[in-house]
Amino acid sequence: MGRKKREHKETDYVNNSELKQMVIEYNDTNPADNGEWLDRFEKTMKTKKKLDSIAPWIALRREKYSKPREYTPEFERLSNKLFCAIEKIVRGRVACFTIPQEEKEDLIQECLLAVLKYINRYREDVDSSAFAYITQIINNSIMLNMGNHTESMWCRVP
Repeated sequence: MGRKKREHKETDYVNNSELKQMVIEYNDTNPADNGEWLDRFEKTMKTKKKLDSIAPWIALRREKYSKPREYTPEFERLSNKLFCAIEKIVRGRVACFTIPQEEKEDLIQECLLAVLKYINRYREDVDSSAFAYITQIINNSIMLNMGNHTESMWCRVP
């Protein structure tokens, strides 16, 4: 007989498969995202000579943006749940650095804004980790903030 599996608690960390489903559903139903960023994104990928590999995903996104979207109570619940999950990831990642307390909340806000800006670029057409994608956005935001920080450099806690 195996050990009994413990129940999931609201304070637990984020499950990647649940996060992936939330991100995909959020991207498919977000009425505030009309896909206007896709043209710039496509141009950037063309410049970087990566358009061939990403063209099917861009076509998929354009197809999804062609369907009407509206705010619904289900979307509100989903966006709140996704935001809570993203905030847990951000706070966990920021906790890995020794940052002066007065700067920590500012950094958390910057990371949250970055994730919310780039969450719609998550590629559901490839088998990728939503957790890793969000963590990479957070890392990039932290590094950008460290580069702009002149007083003291933060160091990673071993």
